[in-house]
Amino acid sequence: EEVRSLAAKSAAAAAETAELIEASIGKVNAGSKIADDTAKAMDAIAKVVQQSEVIINGIAESSNYQATAVAQIEQAISQVSQVVQLRNQRGMCGSQRGTVQPGIQNEGNAFHLQFRFRKLLFL
Repeated sequence: EEVRSLAAKSAAAAAETAELIEASIGKVNAGSKIADDTAKAMDAIAKVVQQSEVIINGIAESSNYQATAVAQIEQAISQVSQVVQLRNQRGMCGSQRGTVQPGIQNEGNAFHLQFRFRKLLFL
């Protein structure tokens, strides 16, 4: 009878051990799934970060281009302003003296500056 008792206890312990092993396997499988899901999420995050970097670089490039364009427009406006001032001076000098001030004789300069200004506006 003692042998039967030991055999029954041994069988119960074996069944309990089998259950613990199966529970451990289930937990390992669940942990593996969590690790796989985490890896997939990290890959997705990395892709979004790369896309964000491309977008940010594009914005920076566009900003630099716009800053250059604004500087060119400011320069063109300044040149047009100079031409207008020179024309006004020429008008005053011409009516006062009857002559054209030196350095303002070329009407082509004003046309050229206006053309450059228009070209900058439509870049």
